[in-house]
Amino acid sequence: MRIIAPRQRGAKDIAKSSDPMNPFDRAFALVKMPIVPGSMKRVPGNSKYEDRYSALFEDPKSGEELDMMGRIHNLDDNLNFHSHIRRPGDDSHAHRASLQGHNDRFAGEPYVTPSGSYVDMDFRRRGYATAMYDLIAAILAREGKPGLSPSGDRSAGSEALWRSRDIGTVGEWPVRDDLVG
Repeated sequence: MRIIAPRQRGAKDIAKSSDPMNPFDRAFALVKMPIVPGSMKRVPGNSKYEDRYSALFEDPKSGEELDMMGRIHNLDDNLNFHSHIRRPGDDSHAHRASLQGHNDRFAGEPYVTPSGSYVDMDFRRRGYATAMYDLIAAILAREGKPGLSPSGDRSAGSEALWRSRDIGTVGEWPVRDDLVG
């Protein structure tokens, strides 16, 4: 049985909190929770992919609500995942942000790790990467799969993102319990 990380504080919890956070920390915590709570839904798959999940991402700067998609699937006995945030009104494969990863059956990894991520330059530092990690972690937990763990080969930006979650180098990305509607 997999233990899911304790609930992260939601935007309402932070706004009402009496914690001694300074106003900047409180505002930053609210901004960095860009998946609309309750918006994660299962979308039936097709013959090519297993079921997918959708959610809404709220860009904290522009206020736009953008479609997110995430999926996991097995390919050659490897568990793979992919998540992306689409550009508004664009059904093509053009995304503002994407994240993918896998486990390695040959290395016997009991967890999945990111292998690549991308956020358009104009949209960095707005929570896009955090939202994709949150979505994939929630999907993996919901499907009873191994947790999302950091890759040993991370960029400086990725290293900072994982460090901000205060989970160390072998912990799992926390699972938000407020995403499923």
